[in-house]
Amino acid sequence: MALFYFLMGITLGTAFVTFPSLHSFIDEGPGSLIKWVHGHINLLGWVSMTLFALIYWFVPELTKKPIFSETLSWAHFYLANLGLLGMLIISAVGGYIGGKKFAAGIAENVIYAELTPVLLIDLGFTFIFLIAGLIFIYNILRSLYS
Repeated sequence: MALFYFLMGITLGTAFVTFPSLHSFIDEGPGSLIKWVHGHINLLGWVSMTLFALIYWFVPELTKKPIFSETLSWAHFYLANLGLLGMLIISAVGGYIGGKKFAAGIAENVIYAELTPVLLIDLGFTFIFLIAGLIFIYNILRSLYS
């Protein structure tokens, strides 16, 4: 999955540079949510997923014991990806809708008020990713100290 996010991140980054109209769309108003998507694909997707995989590999090598719970590892993997993909999709949709309305001359505060349900759904996916992170921390600490 880390490689998938890496590919998504470089593709979106290349699109920003290649298409000036897209670049200007994401620089102002709610369209900037799409820039947020690019950052989170790279940081939470590519970097974090790579680090999760390395730590899941390194801890058993270091301790010479298996990981505390493979079930928790898989729960972490699926929840982290569900949370991240949900955040990315919802933010991209919100950024597109908001950017189009902003380009049509609608005030930014009105747009964000209209996007509140979208942003709350985004927050829900953020909490799913947070839960996945807590599962990861618990599993790693139990692996190190049991």
